[in-house]
Amino acid sequence: MTRRLVVLVLALTVSGCVPKSLAPEAKPAYAADQIVLRVNELQAAAIQANAAVPPALSEAQTRVIVEFTVSADRTLAAVPQGWYATVRAAWLEARKKLADQVKNPIVSAAMDAVDAVLDALKGQ
Repeated sequence: MTRRLVVLVLALTVSGCVPKSLAPEAKPAYAADQIVLRVNELQAAAIQANAAVPPALSEAQTRVIVEFTVSADRTLAAVPQGWYATVRAAWLEARKKLADQVKNPIVSAAMDAVDAVLDALKGQ
């Protein structure tokens, strides 16, 4: 229930993601900033879950998430105007590798937040 609430709140927040008051040239940077925040939250949640005793996330699962987040951050920095397709494809690949293996609710919520932001930014 909590996970669904977090995703709903994020989806509602992000659905109006880019403030209308922003100049058109600033909108892509704002959208990229939103995904950077969610990606970094996902990485922090994964590392924290892996560091728990006993680990709530395996080394392999943590590695998939961290490799995705590092790649996404590089892409966002290198291509601030055209990052969406690359980050989305990398995220779908990471999601596929993780399948339904992630049982930690905090990491799952962070993964759902990345999904919500990417879905909300589609087409912007």
